[in-house]
Amino acid sequence: MKEIFTILFLLINYINAKEINTPKIILSPSKLASWTVVYETKIEAGEEFNISTPKITPGIYDGTSPKKKSVYLVATPVSLRTVHHIGGVKQDFYYFHNNEFSQFAQQKGANSMAITTDPEQQFRKRIPGVHWVTADFYKGKKMLKGKECLYFSDSESKIERAEFEMYFPDLKFTPIFKEAWFDIETGLPLAFKIGSEEGYYQFESANEQKVIVPEAIKKEMHNALLLEQYQKKVQEPGKLAPY
Repeated sequence: MKEIFTILFLLINYINAKEINTPKIILSPSKLASWTVVYETKIEAGEEFNISTPKITPGIYDGTSPKKKSVYLVATPVSLRTVHHIGGVKQDFYYFHNNEFSQFAQQKGANSMAITTDPEQQFRKRIPGVHWVTADFYKGKKMLKGKECLYFSDSESKIERAEFEMYFPDLKFTPIFKEAWFDIETGLPLAFKIGSEEGYYQFESANEQKVIVPEAIKKEMHNALLLEQYQKKVQEPGKLAPY
């Protein structure tokens, strides 16, 4: 019994020490926040990107062109993510309740889908690029472009490995090295690197920014709201969904 109490005492001290030594950082945006991620695109030897504006069929994009920057605006009731691809393609993503609606700049219609666990779609809850960061990955202070920052890194990808091995038990998992740098004074993220993707954050004031929703997106949102209300109604006790 004495040994058990000793182990518990040491464990509590370890947890408390970790909490004291781990700096405070910001991983979740406020209800009204705006920021831009500027991506550094590195072209490997022998690899070429077509930087001319691609011809796009409305509603279809293969994602082969790398991103130049993404602009995020968290607001109520609709949040917005705008992706600028290298080559001049611009795509807007609108978030309302648990749905995502997207539209290209030259597109008249709209696309919609249910929300997923993708951090790019969950940016209202967790800042993409640093969504993986926890106290366990804190490695101390490190310089970034001449500035001392709080540094986090993950070389093992334990969470990703567990998910991968669950779905693909016969395949070999290759860890993706992840890094993140945070401002010492504000706790805001400054940069991240996940594999070959590298991005730098620019935070702006969102107080005077508004999300202007196109008519095609409004119609999709209205339909999604009607479907949501219908699903709640048929799930009430004694209610059966018609076939």
